[in-house]
Amino acid sequence: MEEDDETSNVVPPWVELEYAHMRTLAGANSKIYFTHLSLNETTTSGSQVESAEAFCITSGVLDLIKEKLGGSLNRVCLLDPKAEKELSPEDGDGRFDWFLFGVRDDPPRDRTGELRVIGFPGRHLGPTQMTTDTALGVTKLVVHDKVPLDEISYIVSTPLYWRCI
Repeated sequence: MEEDDETSNVVPPWVELEYAHMRTLAGANSKIYFTHLSLNETTTSGSQVESAEAFCITSGVLDLIKEKLGGSLNRVCLLDPKAEKELSPEDGDGRFDWFLFGVRDDPPRDRTGELRVIGFPGRHLGPTQMTTDTALGVTKLVVHDKVPLDEISYIVSTPLYWRCI
């Protein structure tokens, strides 16, 4: 994230909605870390009773992994569209402590590549790029609820029609 300045870096409303949806999908017994935020952005995160606990921090994910997991990259699954392996219910058997999601781009710019080269074990969620909250929800269905990816149905895109009066 770029450095703080006087005029910037409040979380846009759509991002706040996505973060809130992620917390709801993860559930009350989960924790979510939002990293690489500016100082202004770290004040975001409303309280939601049935939601995951959220931590908004300025440090990067590698610093967080070092602090919380002793730097053990093999305990973190990188959700990566270019990963060779598909996420499976077996990935929820305790081999991973964390699942690491990036922020999507449209069109994709492969920013996940910066983390891929570090050596995280990676998994993909199929050929369609998803919003971050959708990726979290699908990951939970697969690793927690043990639903294989090919049994999850979803709509890839929905046309929107506008009528101007």
